[in-house]
Amino acid sequence: MMMLDFSWNSSKQLLIKSVIIIIYSSLIEYAQGYIPGRDTSLADIVANGLGVMLFVAFVPILKRINAYQILKLI
Repeated sequence: MMMLDFSWNSSKQLLIKSVIIIIYSSLIEYAQGYIPGRDTSLADIVANGLGVMLFVAFVPILKRINAYQILKLI
């Protein structure tokens, strides 16, 4: 997700990307229910969504400090 963020600068694009990632991770979690030995967990879906929201919350902070530019070089 962070690598994609370098190419999209507007907050609308960041929101769209975040929603797509949350939907994708939810579908992956749902599909795990069909794999033997795995199960679907609402807690995992919530954790994935919280992780995306936490990253989105930190984007403005990262943009203000030089760390964002340093990460871009990696």
